[in-house]
Amino acid sequence: MTLRNKVTLLFAIILIGTGSCSRNTEKSPDYSFEQYIRFNHLYIVIDSTTYELLSGSNSFLKEFSGVVESQSDSKDESWSGKYLYGKGHYLEIFKPGGYPGSTLGNVGLGFMPTKMGTLDSLYKRWSQTEDSVDRKDRTILDNGVNYPWFTALSIYDADSLQLRVFLLENAKEDMLYSGFTEKDLQGEIEYWDYMRYYRAHVRKTSPDSIRFTKLFEKIETIHLTVSEKELHMLTQHLQDFGFQLQGRTFRGRDIDITYNLDNNPHRLLQRIDFKLTDSLAAAEFTLNKLSITVKGRNASFRFQN
Repeated sequence: MTLRNKVTLLFAIILIGTGSCSRNTEKSPDYSFEQYIRFNHLYIVIDSTTYELLSGSNSFLKEFSGVVESQSDSKDESWSGKYLYGKGHYLEIFKPGGYPGSTLGNVGLGFMPTKMGTLDSLYKRWSQTEDSVDRKDRTILDNGVNYPWFTALSIYDADSLQLRVFLLENAKEDMLYSGFTEKDLQGEIEYWDYMRYYRAHVRKTSPDSIRFTKLFEKIETIHLTVSEKELHMLTQHLQDFGFQLQGRTFRGRDIDITYNLDNNPHRLLQRIDFKLTDSLAAAEFTLNKLSITVKGRNASFRFQN
């Protein structure tokens, strides 16, 4: 099995190179792309002890999604983490050093469009409204050959904050490799569609035969504590991703992101709330610094540093 086949649906951590763009103070045109942007995944760097316990015998995690540990290699770097895949979203969990420059508490919010070309439209907007943006084409290494994988885009972070927000879009070559046709790529493709097609390609079967059998349906709410700088960066991204701010909650099409302000040293990620595919009896689990609560079709993860 090649590395490409071992990498099952890893859209991965984004460590993006910088490209400068001059600011244009005129109002940017409406590219009408926000409707296609969806939340895709969250990554977090946790302590090594909790990281190792994620692969233990906890029965809920096995039923929730299972835990897949994978290493990914691109032309410029490699990273290794554990993945919890849901039907609508997924989690990417690292220990310190899991990717270049990763430190305890780092958090990333990854978004992905349902329609190809959305990233280019956002890049055009940010090229006019932002001082500088980060755009990077990623490749995946397979048997010594680098193939196009995805492009990642974010607003440049001059302060090197622990919080990252980005949009990524799969390369056309990767979509065709996964089994989509040129005609398919002209329409909208949801995350679960990609999962079905990719897994079907790897298993050499029909996408219609792929079923989701775990509990992890989607992430409903992410609870953050942020500084003023982190909030400014978060707002810059989310307002162009189509989110509406109501009080201290950014409301999106498929997820809410709430925040509290704290300019002192703090833990960024407070809690993740999930929607489950089935109802469970109330229960609580603790894996070192990860606390899990379950009740009905709801579950929550609380991480502590």
